[in-house]
Amino acid sequence: MNDCIRVRRPWPALGLLAIFALAPVVEAQPLAPPPAATAASSSAPPAATAQPAAPPGAPRAQPNPHGANPHGGGNPQEMPLPQDGAEPAPDLERGTILISLRDAGEQPLPNTPFELAVLHQSVARGDSKERLKGVTDARGLATFSGLEFGSGHVYRVLAKNGEASFDTGDFNLNDKFGVRAHLHIYEWTADINDAGILGKCNISVTLKEDVLVLEYQVSYLNRSPTAWVAEHSFPMPVGFKAFNTPDGGSPKVSASDANVSIKGTVPPGETPLAFKFQIPMETDGSQTLELPLPPNMAAVGIALEASQKMNLTLAGYPKAERKTDQLGKSFLVTKTQITSEDYLKAKFLSPPSATISGLPSRPWASYLAVFLSLGAVITGLGYLIVRKRTGLTNEAREDLKEARSSLLIEFALLEKAFKRGDIGPKTYERLRVAMLDALAGILDRLEPQPQLASGPSKTAAQPDEAADEDDDEQQDQAPSFEKLTRDTEGDGDVQSVVRPRRAKRRADRPR
Repeated sequence: MNDCIRVRRPWPALGLLAIFALAPVVEAQPLAPPPAATAASSSAPPAATAQPAAPPGAPRAQPNPHGANPHGGGNPQEMPLPQDGAEPAPDLERGTILISLRDAGEQPLPNTPFELAVLHQSVARGDSKERLKGVTDARGLATFSGLEFGSGHVYRVLAKNGEASFDTGDFNLNDKFGVRAHLHIYEWTADINDAGILGKCNISVTLKEDVLVLEYQVSYLNRSPTAWVAEHSFPMPVGFKAFNTPDGGSPKVSASDANVSIKGTVPPGETPLAFKFQIPMETDGSQTLELPLPPNMAAVGIALEASQKMNLTLAGYPKAERKTDQLGKSFLVTKTQITSEDYLKAKFLSPPSATISGLPSRPWASYLAVFLSLGAVITGLGYLIVRKRTGLTNEAREDLKEARSSLLIEFALLEKAFKRGDIGPKTYERLRVAMLDALAGILDRLEPQPQLASGPSKTAAQPDEAADEDDDEQQDQAPSFEKLTRDTEGDGDVQSVVRPRRAKRRADRPR
């Protein structure tokens, strides 16, 4: 097979666009690994289920058993797509995988190297991976036998052609019979237009405290026998953050300081991509967003979760309609797509500029809650300072231990919530500072107090010493700060802040 095909082919110009227009739009839902198909969420924005109408003049494509005409003669039609994957084979012994490698024309590929990736999952022993190498025979077949079966062993067939990579997806073996795995290896190109690929995109915009959360569901449709090896980047809005994408997807989507990159193979068929990020919300009630788009987008739908006072406007898009999902949430929805003539001219949708008005300002109740929480912390610290003069009773010591444990747990939850994007940076920083001050004060107070050289000797030291020993014994029973925060971002940063605060408190003690 050729390493790379550079010949431009007018693949399914009209027919492909008609197929694309009739294909279901990707469901907008919480991020999930792209290779696995998931059911539509009942709370998905209405735009997610809207299907764009067929472009004017676009004919309905008819199946062609011989595939598309590579030279563009007559009306171009779509290529019937071979199916990759694995299926149960009752005629094979259990623990057996029969692998078949073929090209786009269903011809066997003899003497072709491939790999069988195996993931062993075990609660007791942990996960382990291995790669079994193989080469097909003259019939394009290869057999592995004596393999482990069950849900704890996951298999995937992988093969390459130059820079293009192909795989069957994950599958398992059962304890009854074997599996037949089918994988097609295609010619490839580095130019997306050589393969005639079209994209469709749903963008869901929601409000979360002081940020806008943008979630993208992208689907590329490739009806040619040529794979696209993507290495493409597109700019992101200024100030974007908290970029997130599902693990294990192919091609891989990643972000740098100013761009998002798509890198990997887009084979014939439909390939989903997903990612989301945040944009800081403006405080004046109105905001304009420059929405990024991956290349070759032929249809775009946008859904904004909106109150009755909010409005959504996009230049060149129809007026946003207000719709309600099954849970009663209100959305502003708009969508558009290119025409057949646009496709023939390789004229795809440009990144739109969206203006959102009527954004809510920060409610006074949230400010009140923050001030009340800070007031409670200050009052508690004042109580601790006063108690320093008289020493700690056993009851006060137990109260401090309980407060310490609660603060450690709450701090770990705060870090994880911020990492997931559940709270905004401003709220996170306010709560973090308040909790750090409180934690430093509690830890400082629970430490044994050094005796002054000029102070009187204690005549009843035994109860205090017993209390200190009891504190030391129960210290190990309290949740460990390092243990609670080891899996969260900012662990080192948190401790580097707590320690100086405690040191300052020690330095400020009266001598």
